[in-house]
Amino acid sequence: MIRFFKIAIVCVAVAMISCTTEDEKPEAQVVEIPETKSSSLLEGTKKQFELANIDKSVIWSSDDPAIATVNDEGLVTGLALGEVRIKATGEEGVVQEWIVAVENQPEPGSELIMT
Repeated sequence: MIRFFKIAIVCVAVAMISCTTEDEKPEAQVVEIPETKSSSLLEGTKKQFELANIDKSVIWSSDDPAIATVNDEGLVTGLALGEVRIKATGEEGVVQEWIVAVENQPEPGSELIMT
């Protein structure tokens, strides 16, 4: 019986040592979430979106191509009234995101304010 307890104590000690080794701790990953920007665009017009300090290839996308499309260079075309999300995605994930409001063309003679 004493031999059993000695073996059990040795097994518990080995298990505790192997569970507390610092070599096996996973490395924390830092994930940067880009700030969503907002923009507006008149129906039937185009607007160039640009990224600063990006050296890698980027894929541009629109979540609703019926409202606005975006080409491979970030040129957004407003097609219909509404809101659309435009994303620039790189190898590491989303680089930048915009919420774009596509608005009506103003009536002739009215004042136009763009953001």
